[in-house]
Amino acid sequence: MYKLPSKPKSSKNCLQSLLTVAAVALIASCSSDGDSDSASSTTTSQSTLQGDWQGPCVADDETGSISRLSFDGNSVMQTDVIYPGSSTCNTGAIFSLVSEGNFSLPNGATTTSRGEAQHIDLDFIAVEATSSPAFDFALMEQGLTFEQQLQTNLGITDISNISPEALGAPVPFFTLVLIDGDTLYVGDLESNQGNSAETRLVELDSENVFTRQ
Repeated sequence: MYKLPSKPKSSKNCLQSLLTVAAVALIASCSSDGDSDSASSTTTSQSTLQGDWQGPCVADDETGSISRLSFDGNSVMQTDVIYPGSSTCNTGAIFSLVSEGNFSLPNGATTTSRGEAQHIDLDFIAVEATSSPAFDFALMEQGLTFEQQLQTNLGITDISNISPEALGAPVPFFTLVLIDGDTLYVGDLESNQGNSAETRLVELDSENVFTRQ
């Protein structure tokens, strides 16, 4: 059954948290357990963030997801590709969430288990949802469409222009980044709320780590 969730059960559920927190998944995590070895970091700045980064396949039960990030000037775009029924991210029946917005790097850093992480503020503007033909076919066999599922379960009527607020995402979002060579560490969603400067995320995710492309 390729059904979309109506609301998140927990922040450990990657599929549901990506749907309901798609606009902040860039610097959030679906899970965060791991080692705490410190990193010898590169200076994290607007210039070192520029370009494309790709995360690993992160599995949650039988669903995998891959996030891709692109920084251009002070603009940021994130593409979350969801693989229902494939914990190894190996299926053509997928759907994607593309989030676009702006970012800024205010003065400030937080000491984490991997070293000093730079503060970053994200202001996403809109999210677009798309689905593959194989995913659409699986829904069609149930007499459903991708648009109907989003409208029924999440109340979304325009899949090409979804507001972050409609997904329950805090805007702006206050979090952390740290670059170590060609590796980008991002904030752990479970470490704080991230809906204000006072509740900025305070730890880095050790699983959903990005590599420069």
